[in-house]
Amino acid sequence: MNQGEPLAFGAFADLYDSVRPEYPKQLVDFILDFASLPKRSQVIEVGAGTGKATLELARRGLQITCLEPSPQMAEILRRNCSGFPNVMVHVSTFESWPPPTEKFGLLVAAQSWHWVNSEVRLRRAADVLSHSGTIALFWNQAPQPPLELKHAFEAAYRRCAPDLLSNSNLNPRASYLDEPLAVSGIFTELTVRKYYTEQVFTSSHYLGLLDTYADYRNLPSQQHARLFDALDQLIGSAGGVVSLWYGSLLYLARLRESRSS
Repeated sequence: MNQGEPLAFGAFADLYDSVRPEYPKQLVDFILDFASLPKRSQVIEVGAGTGKATLELARRGLQITCLEPSPQMAEILRRNCSGFPNVMVHVSTFESWPPPTEKFGLLVAAQSWHWVNSEVRLRRAADVLSHSGTIALFWNQAPQPPLELKHAFEAAYRRCAPDLLSNSNLNPRASYLDEPLAVSGIFTELTVRKYYTEQVFTSSHYLGLLDTYADYRNLPSQQHARLFDALDQLIGSAGGVVSLWYGSLLYLARLRESRSS
């Protein structure tokens, strides 16, 4: 895992935990149906963060080994999962973690797989998965402004932060994967799903969410202030709250039998 950016999340771990959305229950249901895991099966979560995906998995009675490289994020993860003795947290990257001899029926990575070294991540996943084990990679995309505010949002970006316009929440990436699982030779039965969730945001919640993305946090302070003031005014003109949609993108695949033997 690229150490720099994931560890940087620790500087605003509390904000991340308070504003980042969880994942749709339907997404978790689909993963578990695909994986056909019995209760109390062993699951490994790569880059668990503060537990946005962990909690829903823990509620299903699964035994979860969480890897999180940021000590600050891991501390909040432990606190959030304190009621679940079936969750164990390790402060480690996926690449440097010494795996146990026992294999895992499911590997999940929520909002984190792009941080893992692309040269080794699929082979490493295959090494820790059991016979025909499942890999589940998923991301929440940034919430989209409502249609009635979209043009006004675009104008604010052009005026205050034009470099962000092509890489902002207005233009979410369609794919987060550098290498297709389907042609890796390691996994098979690639399945892709997308789920949409509507959520009501206050201005402070929405701007706080944007502030957990590196593109926004790395803006020069005056440019950051101009953009956030403009967005705050737009949301204020809409009554102080906006109903936004965001997509959750899921990639699933199964370890080839020849790799798991």
